Amino acid sequence: MGVPQESILGHLVHLYADDAAISVTVDSNDELQRAMEGQLRSAMAWMIVNLNKTKCMTFGMRTTINKLGCLDLRIEDSQIEHVQKFKYLGMILDPVLSFKDHVSYIRSKVGSK
Repeated sequence: MGVPQESILGHLVHLYADDAAISVTVDSNDELQRAMEGQLRSAMAWMIVNLNKTKCMTFGMRTTINKLGCLDLRIEDSQIEHVQKFKYLGMILDPVLSFKDHVSYIRSKVGSK
């Protein structure tokens, strides 16, 4: 959805994006924390973000993920839940992108028919 920038409605229109994702690549937990909070605040400036449905997942190699641990993301006094698997655009993702949960899910769906 969009309106011309010079339109009187330009600053009143908000975008609601159901399946938006924010991705950052960093080297440390501190960088990750700052980058994610900054990106989320930027997104909230131009679209409506339902913080109750917002989740955080860290992707990478197991050793890197274990070293980073969980983030403590807070936006507008809301804690962003850090999850170990998440269904995004029909795919069940896990931190190492093994797709084991997704394959199990698909097998169960096929087996039930």
